[in-house]
Amino acid sequence: MRKVCYFLSVALLLMSCGKDDTKAPVTFGKGLIISNEGVFNNGTGTLSLLSDSGRVKNELFKQQNNGQILGNIVQSIGYYRDHYYIVVNNASRVVVTDLNFKYTGEITGIDNPRYIKFYGDQAYISYWGLNNEHGGVAVVNVNDYKLRRYLELGAGSEEMAIIGDTLLVANGGAYNPVDYTPIPDSTVSIITLKNNSVAGSFTVGTNPNSIAVDGNRLYIACAGKSFANGSVWTKLRSQPTVAKMTFEGLDPAAFSFSKLIYAKEVGLMLLANSDAYAFKVKSGNVLGDGKVVMSGAYRMYFRASNGHIYLTLPLDYSSPGKLVELSTDFKMVSEHTVGIIPGFILESAD
Repeated sequence: MRKVCYFLSVALLLMSCGKDDTKAPVTFGKGLIISNEGVFNNGTGTLSLLSDSGRVKNELFKQQNNGQILGNIVQSIGYYRDHYYIVVNNASRVVVTDLNFKYTGEITGIDNPRYIKFYGDQAYISYWGLNNEHGGVAVVNVNDYKLRRYLELGAGSEEMAIIGDTLLVANGGAYNPVDYTPIPDSTVSIITLKNNSVAGSFTVGTNPNSIAVDGNRLYIACAGKSFANGSVWTKLRSQPTVAKMTFEGLDPAAFSFSKLIYAKEVGLMLLANSDAYAFKVKSGNVLGDGKVVMSGAYRMYFRASNGHIYLTLPLDYSSPGKLVELSTDFKMVSEHTVGIIPGFILESAD
């Protein structure tokens, strides 16, 4: 009887160890994930990782999934509940992976997805729609990846910001994919997350594309028309009015503003005609003299843990691009080769 009990105990112990071992340890350390769009229309996007040790790993998804590709174009990436959500625009899919970038599933049924945010058990994915005709946000259950509803908004729904139980969506305008005729918009939509309803919108400049939050204040960058007439708008969360910001020493009519970020350490940073500018926010709605900190930039990211700014440089848009790291005073810290048309930057999970 003792022998039977002994062997049974050993068997149970081995089974228990086997169950614990099924959860693979995270292979990749802390760092920054870069989504690389890939060559427009006929290439595949990729993922790169800059680890805190300074090493770069390229084509992560392909390496971790036996040569599988993500598709064209990898627009952005999100993280939620131990999973990465990779938004692939032209392929109209959102690929979900574990922390080791191994495929676990995907979200389909959304035409031209762009960016992703999370709230409760739901993912909110902005999209341009079939033929870029009907922008909006798709609401998806993160437990089974099933679509719950579409919220039709303006043209070319782009970046989003969650503030409390409210989702703000910049409707950045789109274009006809046949003749490239512009489809402009000038609204930021307001979605109530508790019941997934559209509460309204407010009007800013032409083609708003990105939103930055500083406590109770919002900043919205607008591209303008014909690569000019850009503008930046500001709004207090507690007030309905929106104000157009003025610039000292820069004429916004000569620029198109494509992206915006804000951090107290560096001020307001704008991508203006592919140049990254840094502005200090002065009293009222005034931006002080701007300083060009990098030319040829495509996307920006501020990392609070080290106070550094990261910029992606696509270079010729057909060969591997660069990720540049700057200090808080905009001095060069490091430069790394990543994938083709590097864009969105995300802090990796612990």
